[in-house]
Amino acid sequence: MPSTLSTRFAIASGTKAFTALVIVNLLAEGVLSP
Repeated sequence: MPSTLSTRFAIASGTKAFTALVIVNLLAEGVLSP
């Protein structure tokens, strides 16, 4: 699959969603405080 600008944006969007999920889980476990 050739790498294009839109491919990079798709990867970045997935990373943001993953990061948000990790943060929400840490908040739920009390590891982080808002």
